[in-house]
Amino acid sequence: IKLAQTVGGAVAWRALDHKVFAAPIVVFLLHLSLGDTWNVQFFLMQRLLTGLIVIYVFWAVLIADTVLLGLTAPAAGALVAPGIAWIAVAAALNLDVWYLNKK
Repeated sequence: IKLAQTVGGAVAWRALDHKVFAAPIVVFLLHLSLGDTWNVQFFLMQRLLTGLIVIYVFWAVLIADTVLLGLTAPAAGALVAPGIAWIAVAAALNLDVWYLNKK
């Protein structure tokens, strides 16, 4: 999935004439950053509730990013789209882990 997202980001970046501060690229970088933040919060810090909040924000940003990339270059949106399902599964698992471990 990461490889497909990387290629999708590159396709969009080329379609935008390598503009770094174009909205689809900024949102793409935000979604990557939120994914890293979730990994740190959930796995490294074991902050289950914080991870839950971050992953739902991450999921929303990923959906917005997929739409923006798809409007920029349909292939880019298609390459990033499978991540939406993957993050939905991860969010459901995060919710279950939080619920089962809350005190």
